[in-house]
Amino acid sequence: MIVALAGICILLAAALLYQLVLVPKMTPSSTTASTTSTGKQQTSQQAPQLTPGQLQSDSSPAVLSERGNRSYDAFISDANSAMKAQQNGQDTSALRGKLQQDLNDAETAYKQWIAASPNDRAGYAHLAWLYVAGGSLLSPSYYQEAIDTGKKWEASHADGADVLTAMGRAYLGTGDRATALDLAKKALVLAPDYQEAKQLLSDLHQ
Repeated sequence: MIVALAGICILLAAALLYQLVLVPKMTPSSTTASTTSTGKQQTSQQAPQLTPGQLQSDSSPAVLSERGNRSYDAFISDANSAMKAQQNGQDTSALRGKLQQDLNDAETAYKQWIAASPNDRAGYAHLAWLYVAGGSLLSPSYYQEAIDTGKKWEASHADGADVLTAMGRAYLGTGDRATALDLAKKALVLAPDYQEAKQLLSDLHQ
């Protein structure tokens, strides 16, 4: 149904290039979305056509998800820009500040989305995957945020291959391969064709 995102790394070294290749682009979410074979989200409805005023003031779940996704897209775009700048020997300190602001903006919107629609798994999955990216791009502390977000969903829901996979990526980021493997297997029981879970399992077996 949802996002698919794997880790990125910001010490802006060779690892960053490897990780960014794994990060598909988030697309606007709906409760009837499915995941394509590339791991990108595909929805059954078009993204909302929003005016700048609506994007800033509307607090509906659809608008909040779109607001978060736009900030997330900026986050990934700035990460790619930082990578290219680093490769060219340029200073990346200003871009790092922009990355943090992008993540903060997306985090705020996704948390508001969850508050407005607490039973919509998409909000939790988007937030968890955002934290996975933040864990590898900005600070490892974000991995725990991803894990905590997933646990909040798990506490009262039995579904969520996307959430479980995000948690698995976060556990892998902390070095807990055993828990990551367990979560990847659980995700594939729920959604055998979920590509991000398959990729996580493959990475764990390497």
